[in-house]
Amino acid sequence: MSKEKNPLVQIAGQFESVVTEISAGLKERNVSIIEAIGKLAQPNGKKAIQKIVDVIADLFIEMKVRFLKPAETNIKISSPAFSKAKFFGSKDGVMISTGSNFDSWVLPEISDTVPAFQGIFSSFDLTKEMTDSEIRGEKGEDTLTPDEWAAKTRALVLKQPNSENSHLASDCKSNIDYVRLKSGRVVAMNVYWDADYRVWNLYALDLDGLRWSSDFRVFARG
Repeated sequence: MSKEKNPLVQIAGQFESVVTEISAGLKERNVSIIEAIGKLAQPNGKKAIQKIVDVIADLFIEMKVRFLKPAETNIKISSPAFSKAKFFGSKDGVMISTGSNFDSWVLPEISDTVPAFQGIFSSFDLTKEMTDSEIRGEKGEDTLTPDEWAAKTRALVLKQPNSENSHLASDCKSNIDYVRLKSGRVVAMNVYWDADYRVWNLYALDLDGLRWSSDFRVFARG
């Protein structure tokens, strides 16, 4: 398990990042807080301050992705067709363990023979605890079908069957995806390595059922 970071250190780092971004944005727009304060006593002083307030408000809107730190881009997934029973039965060269929600919600919707799949993904690491709504509000609300998720997950875990260093976060850190079931319901998928039992765990959860911890990883298309 990874050590928890001091929450005060996390907050300080996040605040510093926001201040740095705002300062850079003001500089790009040739807006100076010092000059505006110097003009405060002048007739147009209030207009100068209001300009800064408006610019900062615009910058906060632009800073949409602020708590998801880019980890990797251009992750190419290429998966041939494969047997659902073989992979999820731990007969495909990697040990798999599934949770009860996964078994009842997702597994029945995965085809017996999962079709070939190709896709490109990016990954992001959380810099603070976040809900699914917060994560999807930043990265976008793209989803995978059960078959797409199965193909992507198999391709990734086969690259690191014993938690070798690759695209998936390991050391008991969650790897998060979002799957849309046939009913239209979206569920959060959690893939993580259990170092004690030497197995990849696959879980499904209701959206916003918990707050995902800092340093966990989430994937997005493209």
